Amino acid sequence: MAQEVHIVATLAPKADKVDRFKDLMSQMCKDVHAKEEGSTHRYILTEQLGTPEGEPKFVMVETYKDKNAADSHTQTDHFKQLFGVMEKEGLLREGPWLAQTVSKAGFERDRKLI
Repeated sequence: MAQEVHIVATLAPKADKVDRFKDLMSQMCKDVHAKEEGSTHRYILTEQLGTPEGEPKFVMVETYKDKNAADSHTQTDHFKQLFGVMEKEGLLREGPWLAQTVSKAGFERDRKLI
């Protein structure tokens, strides 16, 4: 059986672009929920509290059914469109950081779309 893959990604929008960023990410969450149902188990946008630099920073917490599903996500039209808009509008103050991980211990309770 294939192992689930988790992605943790940090995104740092410019302070004056936070509302636009959140609107785009909210739509992205809806698109992933609707279009990647069989492969994406979790796709949650969170906002980091108390960033050292005092600037807004967001953390995506994602879970895919396997590595292929995680890799395929970045090839979807909605993913490419999102990052195209972010680049065109200059929304991010720095490039995204991400890590692909696999579970080693812990638990998870059922969750629903936020």
